[in-house]
Amino acid sequence: MTAAPGERPLTPTRPRPSSSCSARTILMPMKLFVSAQPSAPVSAYSRVVGLGYAGVLAVLALAQLFSFEAFIDILPAALYMGFGASAALVVPLIVVVEVFSLPYLLRMAVSPALRWVSLVFGWLVPLFWLGVAVIAGPEVANTGILGDVIALSATETLLLSLLMIVLAAYTHYHFYKSRSTHRLSI
Repeated sequence: MTAAPGERPLTPTRPRPSSSCSARTILMPMKLFVSAQPSAPVSAYSRVVGLGYAGVLAVLALAQLFSFEAFIDILPAALYMGFGASAALVVPLIVVVEVFSLPYLLRMAVSPALRWVSLVFGWLVPLFWLGVAVIAGPEVANTGILGDVIALSATETLLLSLLMIVLAAYTHYHFYKSRSTHRLSI
């Protein structure tokens, strides 16, 4: 099926759906949940910084998981709050948030919706630990940022969380700056 010179090439046509709503309209929201490769970062250095921040978050999550039973007791004591039995439900969410912040930083091929969630979690982790450091005050010996593996004081937690905020800002700016024209391809 070739076209004559100067004419448009012949293309097979698809039959139109019989209803007023096309298949494209129905499937458009599902585009959020399809796995997509992220755009390339601006420079190789920004990728290294993103991998470094992902490494910091992975170390935090692993240290908290190694001493998980003690971590459930350390964090409420550092915050001067008696979570009681709900600490066993609240404290694991911190580790889950740290783990789910990794796909954006590792530039994994995930859906744009999960990439957005991962981006938000990447910001929530350092902000949470900054809040813990401020609430705990300088007299707390262990805030629990590294579980019971390494005891970091509130001042050290404050410095580490500020470093994580700088890393999160740098990676967000350089990864987001490299995005394509599609508004969800972070």
